Amino acid sequence: MTTDTALHEAAANGNLETIKLLVEYDKEPSNDVENTEFLEDINDEGETPLFKAAAYGRKK
Repeated sequence: MTTDTALHEAAANGNLETIKLLVEYDKEPSNDVENTEFLEDINDEGETPLFKAAAYGRKK
């Protein structure tokens, strides 16, 4: 079992509304010192959200 982020799941399911919401939320200023790029997060299998979307044939 992999540890996917919410963005991994939304990308795999093609849920564009959720993807847009998550990406916009990630752009907001944060006090987190380790605020990493959400789009670059990898799961336990080394997959990014973009990879998951492509693996499930999501083109948008």
